[in-house]
Amino acid sequence: MTEIPDGILTRTDDGQLVFVDWRSDGTGTSLEDMIYTHAALFDPDAGSAKTKAVRFPDEHRGTATLLNRTLYFVASKGEVTAVSLETGKQLWVTRTTVERLGEPLLDEGGRTLYLTSGSGRVLALDARTGKELWQTQPRASAVDGGSDPVLLLNSGALIVGTLDATVFTLDPSRPQMKAVPAVSPS
Repeated sequence: MTEIPDGILTRTDDGQLVFVDWRSDGTGTSLEDMIYTHAALFDPDAGSAKTKAVRFPDEHRGTATLLNRTLYFVASKGEVTAVSLETGKQLWVTRTTVERLGEPLLDEGGRTLYLTSGSGRVLALDARTGKELWQTQPRASAVDGGSDPVLLLNSGALIVGTLDATVFTLDPSRPQMKAVPAVSPS
């Protein structure tokens, strides 16, 4: 019988399942309050004999997402941390002013990391350095903390769905451009 690693399955990387293992320090009950200590790369074809552990020299908080061999930890207070999946070392950490960010998304070239909040605020970070490139104002009419906002990329445009069911698109090359109101049919 094959033993699957402990932790949360984040995504796959080169055919391997990537799990991140966590522990609680007792300060909260949700996964965003958990402390992550290592990742495990599991080869489903070879079973547990081919599981590779990647230890993190530092502990990381937040929700973990794997994109282009980098683990991004997004904490509820707006901190975003990038960690190499190969070495476990922290690449950068950015403390944003935007709380309750959803799952990050990389642009097609892997250069820009996008995040959004339940209020419809969108944030762009340089994926190599973590430097903030730009940030928009909130666009939702109300904020509900029930679930994560949705962020998609389609033909270069960002599509954002907020918690109050507001949906809008955003051109990442002109993020401050004002939205044109929809015209209702007569």
